[in-house]
Amino acid sequence: DFFAGGDGTQNNPYKISTTMEFNSLKMLNRDIIDDSYFKQTANLSFGNVLPNTSNMSFRGMYDGGGYTIKYSYVFPAANFKSYIGGMFLENYGTISNLTVNAAINNFSVWNKDDMYGLGGIVGTNYGTISKVNADVNISSCFYFTGGITAVNEGTIESCKVTGKIDLKCEGDFIIGGMIAGSTFGKISSCSSASSTISYVGSESKSRTLAPRMGTIVGIWGGGTLLPTGYGAVNKGTLKTVTWWEGLKKKSHNQAQYVGNIYGQKTF
Repeated sequence: DFFAGGDGTQNNPYKISTTMEFNSLKMLNRDIIDDSYFKQTANLSFGNVLPNTSNMSFRGMYDGGGYTIKYSYVFPAANFKSYIGGMFLENYGTISNLTVNAAINNFSVWNKDDMYGLGGIVGTNYGTISKVNADVNISSCFYFTGGITAVNEGTIESCKVTGKIDLKCEGDFIIGGMIAGSTFGKISSCSSASSTISYVGSESKSRTLAPRMGTIVGIWGGGTLLPTGYGAVNKGTLKTVTWWEGLKKKSHNQAQYVGNIYGQKTF
């Protein structure tokens, strides 16, 4: 038996009480996981590793039972050409009633052509994330970084994010939000009131540097955005750069896409 009990039905979900049982999700056939119900029955601490499930798609119903998943991770000195999430790579199902405590650092491995997306809970959300709290401490050089998800194309509701996200890299298109890096779906009744997102890179004379940063989302690409509170945004060394082209003075505002709720709206 992979779990502490249950048969995967709504009335008798599979019980998950240890990290080994949680990691068993990666070992099961999809026809067992898809549309099955899971319930966490204890706090889970993964130490200094990611859960084995961080690169898999989830299509079931996961009830955290009010418990916590805790992990920390420092990316190795290698490029990472993918999205990644603390719990799952992609969520097509439902994740609810859970607290995630995450500490992640990948400053040392950035390659602007390789690092795609990082989410404290999932890489990309196509399903529903509800009644979830995320306490994050993330230092990121991924293209898309979010306290809950890198990219949201589903629904995130009744959630709360605390902690901080630091964005360091000097790419032209670095995107970060305490809830999601970008959203095209629905975010409602969510707050990032006790959080800070910061640009912590060195002072630059770049004429193209323009991080998309917001305490809810970096890019609002469509859908519904109805937060209940937002935190602080720190533009750090971002500034307006000026230069001359012949007799014409030019300028570029590196902080033009830094905002309290969202960094850039694209529709």
